[in-house]
Amino acid sequence: MNRNIITKKQRMNTIGSGLIDIERFRKGSKTFIIKNCENYIDYKLFFNYILHELILKLRQSCIKTSIKFNLHVDATYTRPITHDKQDVAFKTSNVLACNSSDFASLLNIKFDKILAEESEFIAKGSGWTLVSIDGLQLRINLVNPLKGGAYLDLPKFIREKKAIINVKNKDKYCFKYSILTKYDKRSNKSRFNQKYFDFLEKKNGLDFKCIDFPTPINQIKKFERLNNVSVNVYSLNNNGTIFPLFINNKEEKNHFDLFFVNNHKTSHYCYIKDFSRFIRSQKTKNCSKLIICKRCFTTFGNKPCKSKLWGETGLTEHKKMCSKNKLGRPIMFEEGKENDLYLKTDVTILTDVFENFRDLCLSTLSLDPAHYMTVPGFAFDCMLKYTKVKLEKLTDYNMLLYFESSIRGGICQSVKRYTKANIPNIKGLNYNPNKSFSWITYLDCVNLYGKSMLNELPFKDFGWVDDLNIDVTKIPDDSKVGYILEVDIDYPEYLHEKHNDFPFLPLNECPPNSKSWWRSIQKFGLVSDYNDSSSIIGTWLHSTFGLIFLEPEEVSDCFVEDLMADCPIDDKLTQYCDYLTEHYISEDSTFPPKLWNTSDKKLTNQKL
Repeated sequence: MNRNIITKKQRMNTIGSGLIDIERFRKGSKTFIIKNCENYIDYKLFFNYILHELILKLRQSCIKTSIKFNLHVDATYTRPITHDKQDVAFKTSNVLACNSSDFASLLNIKFDKILAEESEFIAKGSGWTLVSIDGLQLRINLVNPLKGGAYLDLPKFIREKKAIINVKNKDKYCFKYSILTKYDKRSNKSRFNQKYFDFLEKKNGLDFKCIDFPTPINQIKKFERLNNVSVNVYSLNNNGTIFPLFINNKEEKNHFDLFFVNNHKTSHYCYIKDFSRFIRSQKTKNCSKLIICKRCFTTFGNKPCKSKLWGETGLTEHKKMCSKNKLGRPIMFEEGKENDLYLKTDVTILTDVFENFRDLCLSTLSLDPAHYMTVPGFAFDCMLKYTKVKLEKLTDYNMLLYFESSIRGGICQSVKRYTKANIPNIKGLNYNPNKSFSWITYLDCVNLYGKSMLNELPFKDFGWVDDLNIDVTKIPDDSKVGYILEVDIDYPEYLHEKHNDFPFLPLNECPPNSKSWWRSIQKFGLVSDYNDSSSIIGTWLHSTFGLIFLEPEEVSDCFVEDLMADCPIDDKLTQYCDYLTEHYISEDSTFPPKLWNTSDKKLTNQKL
């Protein structure tokens, strides 16, 4: 059968965008054209524009077989002096490719050859100038499909895994031998013996007459269906990374894992006897046996874990999700790209989770979480909608201030720098009999908000109480009437040192000017002295923060007469004192004491 010749004019008049199929020769050859719709006048820009589509088409053509392809560029040139025009074509030779080829690299090599040919044309011509790049033809020729044939030696790093049995056959039946190797009881399983394999075939009743030899990948499904078995096939890409080539989503009791090696001239099947060892070094440096998903190579540990899937149970749950996805290949990223991938993946997954959460909340509560700043705020509205409670608004300004001043909390952890247990008969612990027993206890108290939300909340009938003879010990926790009381607390001095790291009744505020004063300590290089509470300078610096507990009219006198009188001689301290005097201490300073010293001192009978 002769090939139908399509002229350049016919090609350019083809209707469509992207890669257009314009010519076929039997079943083994296809020609596609992609036109220069963007009117690029630079070859490099045009090649970058079409690169992605070419790669996709080549990958699609290599799924079941190897191919050979070449490129053909149509362009128009002119001579400005004579106004002559000429159609010029630059072509490349065929190159062999399979599904594991690096198509981007192969195409860039072809592009470079076209550019070199174009430069040679310009150099030989007489003033030719490029007018237009009309389009590019991609010609694909199918070659023998992926088949397993005679024996091939395995790459060294695959052999060192000791996870594969490679039968040294000299004929084209390697698929049959790799399947039957599963039942081989000999010590040297790689040695080929025709009579022994004939015996195994007869004994196990497998039917190999339904497939061709060498066996193409696309005939494995037929073999699975007729023998009620499942087969997975794995191969290597150009970077030496193992990837799944053919996977059966349903693994039968009689299952086979095969390795397919290809040197672009011939191919060969081998039997994988230990899948964990086969994949392990690609996933981790750990030498222990792993539980691995045979589709995506996700690993699962054998130790129980509450935060993630583990063991065979975890693999079973994972397969339910994994089998819904298309078969892919693991990609090894360049150094530094893993972090970028993690960030993009993490944001994408969180976005998907949040959108699902929004759909759930909108369908069940008719509330959109995207309209709330925090989850507690959203949960509070959910509670109001579910309970149908209507909150009474406070109309008394003094009552609002009273509520705000009663807010407590803010300390959620112990801040003591060092502690040591003192327990007898503990190995490795130096027990001191002269000291009392002491233990270190870890308290995981991370649900303070949730615990407080379990308590009953006031919502209506607010009012002032004139009768102060209230015995709070006689008010039940589930009383329908509650009280908010302002009381004076006597904090005994002998408890100050003991409670210094975790005091009761902390104020819900930052001491006035503490941030700006601390920044000045950093600015003048006094941080190390401040942190050393045993030093004279450190003690003095801590004392300056006590000025906030004085009355405004007492601040200046205390600073000048008491603190400055005991101030150690130090240039940095002098700068710090000048800063406080200029901005906070004197009456004519930027922020005099009457502006910033407004803190309530009633509840601050505690050690700083």
